[in-house]
Amino acid sequence: MTILYTLGVIEPVSIWFLIFIYAVGSGLQDLRTRKIKNQWNYAWFVLFVGFHIFTHTWIPSLVGSIVMLAVMFYPTYKGTWGVGDWKMSIVFGSAVGVLPTLIILLAGWRMMPLLKPRIYRLSLRYMPEDKARLIPLASLMSVSTALTSVIAVILQTQVIR
Repeated sequence: MTILYTLGVIEPVSIWFLIFIYAVGSGLQDLRTRKIKNQWNYAWFVLFVGFHIFTHTWIPSLVGSIVMLAVMFYPTYKGTWGVGDWKMSIVFGSAVGVLPTLIILLAGWRMMPLLKPRIYRLSLRYMPEDKARLIPLASLMSVSTALTSVIAVILQTQVIR
């Protein structure tokens, strides 16, 4: 179990709670304005890196950040999503590593057809119709993070013991 923790395969339950708070805050910002504030991303990045330095798992955190920065650059460059979403994926990579981040992203994209009409109706409260039609990736990721967090906590507390 120690080697899995050191390699970043499993994370303490507290990191999932923190990443959920981060995802919900990012999702609400994205839902209302279609932007995620830089200070929000930077503060959480520093928090997660600090957490991993404290728990001596900073190498997987650093690798997760760098890999997500590289892998998610292309969709940002092509305009598939905004720079805030790119920074959000880097923060996720620093918190839980590459594989969980990619699972969260994939789950969010898979939920898009189901959630897009509901998010659109909610967005109309805060912005004009043309801007409300844009997809707030962070809002989708907050839902997928909630599901992933619950699964991760159940696995860590029940199965891995």
